[in-house]
Amino acid sequence: MRLRCTANRLRLDALKHARENGIDRTSGTPAAAISGEVRLAEAKAHLDLGDPETALTVLDELHRTIGDHWKIEWYRGLAALQLDRFEPAFSHFESVLNALPGEAAPKLALAATAELILQHWESNDPDQWCRFSEKYYRTVWRTERNYVSAAFGLARQLADHGNKKAAIAALDEVPTSSRHYNVARMSSALTMLSGVPIAELDESTLREAARRVRALPAEESRSLQMRTLVLGTALDWIRYGNRSHTELEPILDLPFTEQGLRTGAEACLRALARATTSARTATPSWTGRMRCVRAAISDGRPRFTARPPKPSPRGRSPTPRWWGPPAPRRPTWMRRYDARRGSSPR
Repeated sequence: MRLRCTANRLRLDALKHARENGIDRTSGTPAAAISGEVRLAEAKAHLDLGDPETALTVLDELHRTIGDHWKIEWYRGLAALQLDRFEPAFSHFESVLNALPGEAAPKLALAATAELILQHWESNDPDQWCRFSEKYYRTVWRTERNYVSAAFGLARQLADHGNKKAAIAALDEVPTSSRHYNVARMSSALTMLSGVPIAELDESTLREAARRVRALPAEESRSLQMRTLVLGTALDWIRYGNRSHTELEPILDLPFTEQGLRTGAEACLRALARATTSARTATPSWTGRMRCVRAAISDGRPRFTARPPKPSPRGRSPTPRWWGPPAPRRPTWMRRYDARRGSSPR
Protein backbone atom coordinates (compact mmCIF):
# COMPACT_ATOMS: atom_id res chain seq x y z
CA MET A 1 0.00 0.00 0.00
CA ARG A 2 2.83 2.38 0.87
CA LEU A 3 4.58 1.59 -2.40
CA ARG A 4 1.37 2.30 -4.32
CA CYS A 5 0.98 5.69 -2.61
CA THR A 6 4.59 6.53 -3.38
CA ALA A 7 4.09 5.60 -7.04
CA ASN A 8 0.96 7.77 -7.28
CA ARG A 9 2.74 10.73 -5.73
CA LEU A 10 5.63 10.31 -8.14
CA ARG A 11 3.12 10.24 -10.99
CA LEU A 12 1.53 13.45 -9.72
CA ASP A 13 4.95 15.10 -9.54
CA ALA A 14 5.67 14.04 -13.12
CA LEU A 15 2.34 15.43 -14.33
CA LYS A 16 2.95 18.69 -12.47
CA HIS A 17 6.37 18.94 -14.09
CA ALA A 18 4.76 18.40 -17.51
CA ARG A 19 2.31 21.25 -16.90
CA GLU A 20 5.07 23.55 -15.67
CA ASN A 21 6.99 22.88 -18.89
CA GLY A 22 4.13 24.33 -20.93
CA ILE A 23 2.15 21.36 -22.16
CA ASP A 24 -1.10 23.20 -21.45
CA ARG A 25 0.07 26.25 -23.39
CA THR A 26 0.90 24.30 -26.56
CA SER A 27 -1.48 25.06 -29.39
CA GLY A 28 -2.94 22.56 -31.81
CA THR A 29 -5.48 19.78 -31.62
CA PRO A 30 -3.02 16.92 -30.85
CA ALA A 31 -1.44 18.94 -28.06
CA ALA A 32 -4.87 19.77 -26.63
CA ALA A 33 -5.70 16.07 -26.59
CA ILE A 34 -2.44 15.33 -24.79
CA SER A 35 -3.23 18.07 -22.27
CA GLY A 36 -6.65 16.51 -21.58
CA GLU A 37 -5.13 13.08 -21.04
CA VAL A 38 -2.62 14.58 -18.63
CA ARG A 39 -5.45 16.13 -16.60
CA LEU A 40 -7.35 12.83 -16.60
CA ALA A 41 -4.23 11.01 -15.40
CA GLU A 42 -3.88 13.60 -12.66
CA ALA A 43 -7.50 13.06 -11.58
CA LYS A 44 -6.97 9.29 -11.53
CA ALA A 45 -3.86 9.69 -9.39
CA HIS A 46 -5.82 11.75 -6.86
CA LEU A 47 -8.51 9.06 -6.80
CA ASP A 48 -5.90 6.39 -6.20
CA LEU A 49 -4.59 8.46 -3.28
CA GLY A 50 -8.09 8.66 -1.80
CA ASP A 51 -8.55 12.37 -2.53
CA PRO A 52 -11.81 12.55 -4.54
CA GLU A 53 -12.42 16.26 -3.81
CA THR A 54 -9.19 17.30 -5.56
CA ALA A 55 -9.97 14.90 -8.39
CA LEU A 56 -13.38 16.55 -8.90
CA THR A 57 -11.71 19.97 -8.97
CA VAL A 58 -9.34 18.80 -11.72
CA LEU A 59 -12.24 17.27 -13.66
CA ASP A 60 -14.30 20.47 -13.41
CA GLU A 61 -11.38 22.49 -14.78
CA LEU A 62 -10.99 20.03 -17.64
CA HIS A 63 -14.72 20.14 -18.36
CA ARG A 64 -14.57 23.92 -18.71
CA THR A 65 -11.72 23.47 -21.18
CA ILE A 66 -12.88 20.65 -23.46
CA GLY A 67 -16.58 20.35 -22.67
CA ASP A 68 -18.53 17.10 -22.22
CA HIS A 69 -16.60 13.86 -22.50
CA TRP A 70 -17.37 10.33 -21.34
CA LYS A 71 -14.01 9.99 -19.61
CA ILE A 72 -14.81 12.97 -17.40
CA GLU A 73 -18.15 11.38 -16.48
CA TRP A 74 -16.43 8.09 -15.73
CA TYR A 75 -13.96 9.60 -13.28
CA ARG A 76 -16.71 11.74 -11.76
CA GLY A 77 -18.63 8.54 -11.09
CA LEU A 78 -15.60 6.95 -9.42
CA ALA A 79 -15.11 10.05 -7.28
CA ALA A 80 -18.78 10.02 -6.26
CA LEU A 81 -18.43 6.40 -5.17
CA GLN A 82 -15.52 7.30 -2.92
CA LEU A 83 -17.66 10.06 -1.40
CA ASP A 84 -20.58 7.63 -0.85
CA ARG A 85 -22.74 9.60 -3.29
CA PHE A 86 -24.18 6.56 -4.96
CA GLU A 87 -27.11 8.07 -6.83
CA PRO A 88 -25.01 10.80 -8.52
CA ALA A 89 -22.46 8.09 -9.38
CA PHE A 90 -25.22 6.09 -11.05
CA SER A 91 -26.15 9.12 -13.15
CA HIS A 92 -22.54 9.62 -14.25
CA PHE A 93 -22.20 5.98 -15.28
CA GLU A 94 -25.47 6.25 -17.20
CA SER A 95 -23.95 9.10 -19.19
CA VAL A 96 -20.97 6.89 -19.99
CA LEU A 97 -23.28 4.09 -21.12
CA ASN A 98 -25.18 6.49 -23.39
CA ALA A 99 -21.89 7.49 -25.01
CA LEU A 100 -20.60 3.89 -25.21
CA PRO A 101 -23.70 1.67 -25.41
CA GLY A 102 -21.81 -1.49 -26.34
CA GLU A 103 -19.22 -1.42 -23.55
CA ALA A 104 -19.47 -3.80 -20.60
CA ALA A 105 -17.58 -1.64 -18.09
CA PRO A 106 -20.30 1.03 -17.60
CA LYS A 107 -22.97 -1.68 -17.32
CA LEU A 108 -20.97 -3.43 -14.63
CA ALA A 109 -20.44 -0.10 -12.86
CA LEU A 110 -24.20 0.58 -12.98
CA ALA A 111 -24.99 -2.86 -11.55
CA ALA A 112 -22.48 -2.49 -8.71
CA THR A 113 -23.65 1.05 -7.91
CA ALA A 114 -27.28 -0.07 -7.77
CA GLU A 115 -26.24 -2.84 -5.37
CA LEU A 116 -24.41 -0.29 -3.20
CA ILE A 117 -27.52 1.88 -3.13
CA LEU A 118 -29.50 -1.09 -1.83
CA GLN A 119 -26.90 -1.80 0.85
CA HIS A 120 -26.09 1.71 2.11
CA TRP A 121 -28.95 4.01 1.16
CA GLU A 122 -32.62 4.03 2.06
CA SER A 123 -34.44 4.33 -1.24
CA ASN A 124 -38.13 4.98 -1.75
CA ASP A 125 -38.18 2.33 -4.48
CA PRO A 126 -35.70 -0.46 -3.61
CA ASP A 127 -37.29 -2.81 -6.16
CA GLN A 128 -36.20 -0.46 -8.90
CA TRP A 129 -32.55 -0.72 -7.87
CA CYS A 130 -32.90 -4.49 -7.56
CA ARG A 131 -34.11 -4.65 -11.13
CA PHE A 132 -31.31 -2.38 -12.33
CA SER A 133 -28.64 -4.44 -10.59
CA GLU A 134 -29.93 -7.81 -11.78
CA LYS A 135 -30.52 -6.50 -15.31
CA TYR A 136 -27.02 -5.13 -15.84
CA TYR A 137 -25.28 -8.05 -14.13
CA ARG A 138 -27.22 -10.46 -16.33
CA THR A 139 -26.50 -8.47 -19.48
CA VAL A 140 -22.76 -8.34 -18.81
CA TRP A 141 -22.52 -12.02 -17.90
CA ARG A 142 -24.52 -13.09 -20.94
CA THR A 143 -22.36 -11.15 -23.38
CA GLU A 144 -18.91 -11.13 -21.75
CA ARG A 145 -17.76 -14.20 -19.80
CA ASN A 146 -14.45 -12.57 -18.91
CA TYR A 147 -16.22 -10.42 -16.30
CA VAL A 148 -16.60 -13.15 -13.69
CA SER A 149 -17.64 -10.57 -11.08
CA ALA A 150 -20.89 -10.22 -13.04
CA ALA A 151 -21.70 -13.89 -12.33
CA PHE A 152 -21.15 -13.38 -8.61
CA GLY A 153 -23.23 -10.21 -8.62
CA LEU A 154 -26.06 -11.91 -10.49
CA ALA A 155 -25.96 -14.82 -8.04
CA ARG A 156 -26.17 -12.42 -5.10
CA GLN A 157 -29.23 -10.70 -6.53
CA LEU A 158 -30.98 -13.97 -7.36
CA ALA A 159 -30.23 -15.42 -3.92
CA ASP A 160 -31.55 -12.27 -2.22
CA HIS A 161 -34.80 -12.73 -4.14
CA GLY A 162 -35.05 -16.34 -2.94
CA ASN A 163 -34.19 -17.89 -6.31
CA LYS A 164 -31.33 -20.06 -5.08
CA LYS A 165 -31.57 -22.51 -7.95
CA ALA A 166 -30.91 -19.78 -10.51
CA ALA A 167 -28.15 -18.31 -8.33
CA ILE A 168 -26.34 -21.65 -8.17
CA ALA A 169 -26.81 -22.07 -11.93
CA ALA A 170 -25.12 -18.69 -12.51
CA LEU A 171 -22.16 -19.69 -10.34
CA ASP A 172 -21.89 -23.02 -12.14
CA GLU A 173 -21.41 -21.13 -15.41
CA VAL A 174 -18.01 -19.83 -14.28
CA PRO A 175 -15.55 -21.65 -16.58
CA THR A 176 -13.04 -24.08 -15.14
CA SER A 177 -10.24 -22.08 -16.74
CA SER A 178 -11.05 -19.06 -14.56
CA ARG A 179 -8.93 -18.45 -11.48
CA HIS A 180 -12.19 -17.77 -9.63
CA TYR A 181 -13.60 -21.22 -10.38
CA ASN A 182 -12.92 -22.62 -6.90
CA VAL A 183 -14.44 -19.55 -5.27
CA ALA A 184 -17.54 -20.03 -7.40
CA ARG A 185 -17.82 -23.66 -6.27
CA MET A 186 -17.47 -22.70 -2.63
CA SER A 187 -19.99 -19.88 -3.06
CA SER A 188 -22.49 -22.29 -4.58
CA ALA A 189 -22.10 -24.64 -1.61
CA LEU A 190 -22.60 -21.72 0.77
CA THR A 191 -25.71 -20.68 -1.13
CA MET A 192 -27.15 -24.16 -0.76
CA LEU A 193 -26.71 -24.24 3.01
CA SER A 194 -27.28 -20.62 4.03
CA GLY A 195 -30.54 -18.81 4.62
CA VAL A 196 -32.52 -22.04 4.98
CA PRO A 197 -33.84 -23.41 8.30
CA ILE A 198 -32.42 -26.80 9.22
CA ALA A 199 -35.93 -28.27 9.07
CA GLU A 200 -36.22 -27.34 5.38
CA LEU A 201 -32.91 -28.86 4.29
CA ASP A 202 -32.94 -32.28 2.67
CA GLU A 203 -30.31 -34.96 2.37
CA SER A 204 -29.75 -34.40 -1.34
CA THR A 205 -28.78 -30.76 -0.74
CA LEU A 206 -26.30 -31.74 1.97
CA ARG A 207 -24.74 -34.39 -0.24
CA GLU A 208 -24.50 -32.02 -3.21
CA ALA A 209 -22.76 -29.38 -1.07
CA ALA A 210 -20.40 -32.07 0.23
CA ARG A 211 -19.66 -33.21 -3.33
CA ARG A 212 -18.69 -29.68 -4.32
CA VAL A 213 -16.44 -29.28 -1.29
CA ARG A 214 -14.84 -32.66 -1.90
CA ALA A 215 -13.94 -31.60 -5.45
CA LEU A 216 -11.86 -28.64 -4.22
CA PRO A 217 -8.12 -29.01 -4.84
CA ALA A 218 -5.87 -29.91 -1.94
CA GLU A 219 -4.04 -26.59 -2.15
CA GLU A 220 -7.23 -24.58 -1.59
CA SER A 221 -6.72 -22.86 1.77
CA ARG A 222 -10.43 -22.53 2.53
CA SER A 223 -11.37 -26.14 1.87
CA LEU A 224 -11.01 -27.04 5.56
CA GLN A 225 -13.43 -24.27 6.55
CA MET A 226 -15.93 -25.43 3.95
CA ARG A 227 -15.58 -29.03 5.12
CA THR A 228 -16.25 -27.90 8.69
CA LEU A 229 -19.33 -25.97 7.56
CA VAL A 230 -20.81 -28.92 5.67
CA LEU A 231 -20.18 -31.39 8.47
CA GLY A 232 -21.53 -29.02 11.11
CA THR A 233 -24.68 -28.37 9.09
CA ALA A 234 -25.18 -32.09 8.50
CA LEU A 235 -24.73 -32.73 12.23
CA ASP A 236 -27.36 -30.10 13.07
CA TRP A 237 -29.66 -31.73 10.51
CA ILE A 238 -29.25 -35.14 12.20
CA ARG A 239 -29.72 -33.67 15.68
CA TYR A 240 -32.92 -32.01 14.52
CA GLY A 241 -34.45 -35.47 14.21
CA ASN A 242 -33.74 -36.35 10.60
CA ARG A 243 -32.13 -39.55 9.49
CA SER A 244 -30.22 -40.41 6.36
CA HIS A 245 -31.85 -42.94 4.07
CA THR A 246 -28.42 -44.04 2.88
CA GLU A 247 -26.32 -44.15 6.04
CA LEU A 248 -23.94 -46.63 4.46
CA GLU A 249 -23.02 -44.06 1.79
CA PRO A 250 -20.41 -41.79 3.42
CA ILE A 251 -20.40 -38.01 3.25
CA LEU A 252 -16.92 -36.49 2.95
CA ASP A 253 -15.49 -39.96 3.72
CA LEU A 254 -17.43 -40.14 7.00
CA PRO A 255 -20.48 -42.18 8.06
CA PHE A 256 -23.70 -40.17 7.76
CA THR A 257 -24.50 -40.71 11.43
CA GLU A 258 -24.37 -38.43 14.44
CA GLN A 259 -21.26 -40.10 15.77
CA GLY A 260 -19.48 -40.02 12.42
CA LEU A 261 -20.34 -36.40 11.74
CA ARG A 262 -19.43 -35.40 15.30
CA THR A 263 -16.02 -37.04 14.98
CA GLY A 264 -15.36 -35.45 11.58
CA ALA A 265 -16.41 -31.96 12.67
CA GLU A 266 -14.27 -32.26 15.78
CA ALA A 267 -11.24 -33.21 13.70
CA CYS A 268 -11.84 -30.25 11.36
CA LEU A 269 -12.18 -27.81 14.24
CA ARG A 270 -8.98 -29.11 15.80
CA ALA A 271 -7.19 -28.71 12.46
CA LEU A 272 -8.53 -25.16 12.14
CA ALA A 273 -7.29 -24.39 15.66
CA ARG A 274 -3.80 -25.63 14.77
CA ALA A 275 -3.78 -23.69 11.51
CA THR A 276 -4.95 -20.40 13.03
CA THR A 277 -2.13 -17.86 12.96
CA SER A 278 -1.71 -14.26 13.95
CA ALA A 279 -1.62 -11.83 11.02
CA ARG A 280 1.03 -9.66 12.70
CA THR A 281 3.54 -12.23 13.86
CA ALA A 282 2.69 -15.24 11.64
CA THR A 283 2.77 -17.37 14.81
CA PRO A 284 0.00 -19.49 16.27
CA SER A 285 -2.71 -17.24 17.66
CA TRP A 286 -4.12 -18.63 20.89
CA THR A 287 -7.13 -16.34 20.63
CA GLY A 288 -8.01 -17.79 17.22
CA ARG A 289 -7.39 -21.31 18.46
CA MET A 290 -9.66 -20.79 21.42
CA ARG A 291 -12.48 -19.62 19.13
CA CYS A 292 -12.27 -22.94 17.30
CA VAL A 293 -11.99 -24.93 20.51
CA ARG A 294 -14.92 -23.19 22.15
CA ALA A 295 -16.95 -23.77 19.00
CA ALA A 296 -16.09 -27.44 19.25
CA ILE A 297 -17.28 -27.79 22.83
CA SER A 298 -20.34 -25.54 22.63
CA ASP A 299 -23.89 -26.83 22.42
CA GLY A 300 -24.78 -28.29 19.07
CA ARG A 301 -21.14 -28.81 18.12
CA PRO A 302 -18.96 -31.88 18.49
CA ARG A 303 -17.32 -32.23 21.87
CA PHE A 304 -13.83 -33.42 22.64
CA THR A 305 -13.52 -37.15 23.15
CA ALA A 306 -10.00 -37.06 24.54
CA ARG A 307 -9.49 -38.23 28.11
CA PRO A 308 -9.41 -35.40 30.68
CA PRO A 309 -6.04 -34.72 32.32
CA LYS A 310 -5.25 -36.43 35.58
CA PRO A 311 -5.90 -34.34 38.70
CA SER A 312 -2.95 -32.58 40.22
CA PRO A 313 -1.46 -34.12 43.40
CA ARG A 314 -1.83 -30.73 45.06
CA GLY A 315 -5.55 -30.73 44.56
CA ARG A 316 -5.62 -28.08 41.85
CA SER A 317 -7.28 -28.71 38.51
CA PRO A 318 -4.57 -28.48 35.86
CA THR A 319 -5.11 -26.30 32.83
CA PRO A 320 -6.05 -28.42 29.80
CA ARG A 321 -3.40 -28.63 27.12
CA TRP A 322 -5.60 -26.84 24.58
CA TRP A 323 -6.50 -23.95 26.90
CA GLY A 324 -3.47 -21.79 26.18
CA PRO A 325 0.31 -21.83 25.78
CA PRO A 326 2.21 -24.30 27.97
CA ALA A 327 3.51 -23.07 31.30
CA PRO A 328 7.25 -22.34 31.40
CA ARG A 329 9.37 -25.20 32.72
CA ARG A 330 10.62 -24.69 36.27
CA PRO A 331 14.38 -24.39 36.79
CA THR A 332 16.31 -27.56 37.58
CA TRP A 333 17.23 -26.52 41.13
CA MET A 334 13.55 -25.90 41.98
CA ARG A 335 12.53 -29.33 40.66
CA ARG A 336 15.31 -31.01 42.68
CA TYR A 337 14.23 -29.12 45.79
CA ASP A 338 10.64 -30.27 45.30
CA ALA A 339 11.84 -33.85 44.81
CA ARG A 340 13.76 -33.80 48.11
CA ARG A 341 10.64 -32.50 49.87
CA GLY A 342 8.64 -35.36 48.43
CA SER A 343 6.35 -33.26 46.20
CA SER A 344 5.87 -33.94 42.54
CA PRO A 345 7.81 -31.64 40.23
CA ARG A 346 5.74 -29.60 37.84
